[in-house]
Amino acid sequence: DGLRETQFKRTSIAQLAADDRLPPAEYLKWQVELSEFADWKEVADWAAQLFDRAMQPSPAVDAQVAELKARSHDRESLLRATLDFVQRDIRYFGTEGGTDSHQPAAADTVLRQRFGDCKDKVALLAELLTRMGFEATPVIVSAQYQDASAKRLPGPLAFDHAIVRVMVDGKPVFLDATRAYQTGRVQSREALDLGVGLLAQAGTTALAELPSGRDTVRVDTLDTFAFPKLARGGTLTSVTTGPLT
Repeated sequence: DGLRETQFKRTSIAQLAADDRLPPAEYLKWQVELSEFADWKEVADWAAQLFDRAMQPSPAVDAQVAELKARSHDRESLLRATLDFVQRDIRYFGTEGGTDSHQPAAADTVLRQRFGDCKDKVALLAELLTRMGFEATPVIVSAQYQDASAKRLPGPLAFDHAIVRVMVDGKPVFLDATRAYQTGRVQSREALDLGVGLLAQAGTTALAELPSGRDTVRVDTLDTFAFPKLARGGTLTSVTTGPLT
């Protein structure tokens, strides 16, 4: 009668022993995934229209752009001031029910209410930077699955986070608008070790490889354990130093 039933069966398999310390990607081999999306291009087009809907100019956005420009003496300081503003002055808070689970709030709304989740803050940051003449594009990523997202079927559920790609001197820099305690130069604040991501840009056909922090030293930590006698408690002295940026 126009319906199709599909059954998935496995026999003689060991009981799954869940381990809450196991990386989420390790469970993929035991999962069956279904998707309504044919490829990553369809997912990118879907994400692009959501962010396009949210990234619209408004008097409030124009006023914020003018204020940030007035406090900055060059493009580097303007980019840094804009990132500081969205990271620190827009509180991270999400109301992620219904369409809010995937549709970013309008940049104007996020600016006026002074809070938003990752995709809301990304929409605001990308819109502010775009109005300033930067090339800024939202990117959807997975903080849980990281590069294992490439093993999943194309679909929105392969992602759980959003960041922004900004072109700086012809090079892409990936920024996380939710990291409220970052300081220093913008290049030193790049989001690392997220594996792969998908640009929310119509026509994107493949996942993009994101920067790795494997060869990047951010801080140096020296831990010293001292025991006056093995039978007595000791002390731990931890000294952390990092680059002055």
